[in-house]
Amino acid sequence: MSLPMKRSGIYAAACVGMLLCTESAWALRCGNDLVLTGERKIEVLKSCGKPLLVEQWAETGVVFSQSGKVVVGERDTSTVEVWTYNFGPARFIHFLRFVNGRLDEIMPGPRGFSGAAVVNGSPECGKIVSKGDRRIELLRECGEPASVDERSREQMIGIRDEAGATLSQGRKVEVRVEEWTYNFGPTRFMVFVTLENGVVVDVQTGDYGF
Repeated sequence: MSLPMKRSGIYAAACVGMLLCTESAWALRCGNDLVLTGERKIEVLKSCGKPLLVEQWAETGVVFSQSGKVVVGERDTSTVEVWTYNFGPARFIHFLRFVNGRLDEIMPGPRGFSGAAVVNGSPECGKIVSKGDRRIELLRECGEPASVDERSREQMIGIRDEAGATLSQGRKVEVRVEEWTYNFGPTRFMVFVTLENGVVVDVQTGDYGF
């Protein structure tokens, strides 16, 4: 029996026993298959098909000295990807986080949709989009931007020791920064949206468009 069939059987049995099927942070239903954390990307592709969007960046583990400085030495760098799946208006969008090719986390998002992913944006989208929204939500509310400016930076994220007193370890994250500019014409204000690794971190309005 193939692995997808095994996962399907487990899922079906669980549903019969509970009389209600819910998705959690460690499992996602794709058709008749149940995708679990720890699976490889190729297994997820087989069960769920190609994702709608893919974000990718690198994260490097670092060690801090007692003074808070980064200790120079051998470090492990991981490739992180977040895949976006839209299963239609009857289900929620899901974001699947992979670390070095293995499914690490399953995150539910807003309600899915039918039709094209990118629509004509609303001139009021600057009031609708907020921090924490993802790329697909921005595209759904605002449409394609008039222009995109890109840059990258590195961000240190420290982890305190068990007592919470000093830094012990952390990670260096490669951050892809994008500023999307929206121009809705001379009677509307321009909108500037900043994303970091596919997540909205800032929304501002400017002068009237043209």
